[in-house]
Amino acid sequence: MTHTVRIASPHVPISVNKAYRNATARDHVKGRIKTKEYTTWANAFGWDVKAAMARQKPILGPYSIVITIDRSKRHPLADVTNMEKCLADCLQNLGVIENDRLCERSVIQWGSAQGGVSIEITAWGVLPGNGE
Repeated sequence: MTHTVRIASPHVPISVNKAYRNATARDHVKGRIKTKEYTTWANAFGWDVKAAMARQKPILGPYSIVITIDRSKRHPLADVTNMEKCLADCLQNLGVIENDRLCERSVIQWGSAQGGVSIEITAWGVLPGNGE
């Protein structure tokens, strides 16, 4: 039997373009830092993930992921592929996946997700269509 994790959240991921900003002297650090928008989204999304994972086991090892973002949340300038990185990083930080570098296949799409985002993560194994 294939191990699959399903997560639904009303908190649509932000674009990676809005996730980081350049540090300034008043930040007392150098480089890039997370924006307030990213932190706010990650905290809200994190609660939804924790609730969903109370009934599921994390995915260890390679995996495939299908992310559907509700079409009603689509902005005319939105690039759906820019939303994946923040979501994958958050899933890793929350322990849903072991490491986002273990992703074997990723699909991100606009569709029907009850006004938010739906995620289906499947342990990578010998399945039709996965290159095995």
